[in-house]
Amino acid sequence: MNKSKMTAFLVAGGIACGCFAATAADAKKSAAAPAAKAALPAQPEKAVKPVDIFANVPAVVAEIKGQKVTKDMLVADVMKAFPDGKIPAGLTSKQFNAALPGIARQLVLQKIFDSELAKAGIKPSEKMAKEKFAEEFKKMDKRMLSLMTQQLQMQHKTLDQYIDEMAKNSAIQEQVAMQKYLEEKVLKNVKFDKTIAPDAAKKFYDANPSDFEEKADSPDQIRASHILIKVEGEGANADKAAKEKAEKLLAQLKKDPKLFEKLAREDSACPSSVRGGSLGAFAKGQMVPEFEKAALALKPGEISSVPVKTKFGYHIIRRDVLKTKATMTPFDKVKNEIEAYLKSRKDTEEKQAQQKAVMAYFDKLEKEYGVKYFVKMPVMK
Repeated sequence: MNKSKMTAFLVAGGIACGCFAATAADAKKSAAAPAAKAALPAQPEKAVKPVDIFANVPAVVAEIKGQKVTKDMLVADVMKAFPDGKIPAGLTSKQFNAALPGIARQLVLQKIFDSELAKAGIKPSEKMAKEKFAEEFKKMDKRMLSLMTQQLQMQHKTLDQYIDEMAKNSAIQEQVAMQKYLEEKVLKNVKFDKTIAPDAAKKFYDANPSDFEEKADSPDQIRASHILIKVEGEGANADKAAKEKAEKLLAQLKKDPKLFEKLAREDSACPSSVRGGSLGAFAKGQMVPEFEKAALALKPGEISSVPVKTKFGYHIIRRDVLKTKATMTPFDKVKNEIEAYLKSRKDTEEKQAQQKAVMAYFDKLEKEYGVKYFVKMPVMK
């Protein structure tokens, strides 16, 4: 839980700043003004009084076991969250008042958490943060970890150096300590079965036939598949690395074109990778010009002779045969995609269960600590 999560909302949401310049017409009007006006005595400009966004905050925001959480405490916490410790131009009292209940609760929960961490003997530290990061990186998807490592290399950093930097940050140390506390006190009790039955994908396929029906293509459409290699980072070296990777894959395909779908699943950075790179059928003008031009130049079944560069990266394109009649996509071709969907759905359900448990725990802590709020709190349904 980040101390400034709620206050950062104010910075990110609803704050619009504008810079206005006089138009040429305005300038002409000014230049044509009668000379007599210039001779008039200058009128003193009225000082614009800055809006006090904290005007409606009561002197005592809340009480925790009779201990006061004051307006001064809340103001100090909010000001730390703003860039350079200054109220952003354009932030209105109305916007701040709308966010105030959440900010007040965040501050109260932070103080309760500080007390709970002390009682549990959990002290934020660089060592604890390092151990947590190492644990999370071990669980990270290998492909994601590889991409992250490449990005760090562009910054001339190793993964260990990145972990060291993060672990030294005191705010991150606090977040890790809070996460450790929640895992030990709350999340370990959330029982959630993430098992996906071996036949779950087939059952989903059979129960949702319309999702896998492919309509006949129109004669004016294009059907293609691709393998996308993204340029990770900036500069000539990043571009060169992506191009070389695409060229190596293309060399493999020239020897054995049947590897296309396998390589797409393993190496393509496009979500179409789960479908072996298939983009389906699309009308002219739907793809970026470079991609469309290259696809149109190919014969059905032919693979581009060189990687095609677009703003998305380097593509190896295969033009596919148009479907002349409606068909069902074979289960084997979408099995991986369905399994990935079912897994992501389980992940989402697990996170929702964890969030529900954490919110219930927060409610319990507030009752245990006898929290009283003196700002109007929203009614929870």
